[in-house]
Amino acid sequence: MNYTFESPTAQQMTLVIAGASHYQMSEDFVFGTDGIIKLNDQVVTPAGEAKIESNQQMGAPTVEVTIGTVNVLAGTNTFAIEFPERAPALDCFRFLPIA
Repeated sequence: MNYTFESPTAQQMTLVIAGASHYQMSEDFVFGTDGIIKLNDQVVTPAGEAKIESNQQMGAPTVEVTIGTVNVLAGTNTFAIEFPERAPALDCFRFLPIA
C-alpha cells in the first residue's frame, strides 16, 4: 500500500498504526519482522513491542500500535507499507506531531 501526503513543515512525528487481528490470524503480527514500512524510501524500524496480538474471533478489537518516531519532510511525503506473507486488518495510519 502506498500513501502520499503533504506536510507544511519538516518535523519529527510519531507514527501510529491502528488495526486488528483477523479471525484466521493464529500468531501475533510483529511489525518489525512481518512487514516493511518506508517513509520517503527510508526504512522505518518499528519499536520492538509494535505488534497486533492474535485473536481468532470475529470482530477483534482495534488497537493503536506506536511504531516510532519518523522524520517528515516539508511538502510531499510518501508512506509505504508492504506485507510479504500476511497482514492484519488495518484501520488507519496516524502521523502525530511531537510537541
